[in-house]
Amino acid sequence: MKNTCARPLCLASLMLLLCACSSGVDRDYEVLANQNLTCPDGAHVEYDPWGGNPTGMIASCKLNHGPYIVATGGNIRLKGENRMGKKSGEMIFFDEAGKIEQLVP
Repeated sequence: MKNTCARPLCLASLMLLLCACSSGVDRDYEVLANQNLTCPDGAHVEYDPWGGNPTGMIASCKLNHGPYIVATGGNIRLKGENRMGKKSGEMIFFDEAGKIEQLVP
C-alpha cells in the first residue's frame, strides 16, 4: 500500500526550512543596515553571504573599477566602464537583437 502522508509532510518540512533560512537573512540584513556603514567617495555598500553559514551576511564597501556588462533575458543590454567608482567613457545600450540602441557619453 502506498503511503500518501509522506509527501505533504515533506513539503511542509521544506516550507518551514525555507522560511527559517529566509527570516535569518532578513534579520542579518536589518542588523547590518542599521549600522549605517559609511563608504568613501565613489564606493557603495554591498551585502553578500558570509562564511559557511547560509544565513550569515557581510556588509562591505565596494568600489566599482573597470569594465562592466549587463545582461537581461539572455542578451547583452549594456556595456560601460567605471574608474575609481565613477562612470568613465561611453555607456553603450543594446536592443534585444544585440544592435547598438544608444550611446551615452
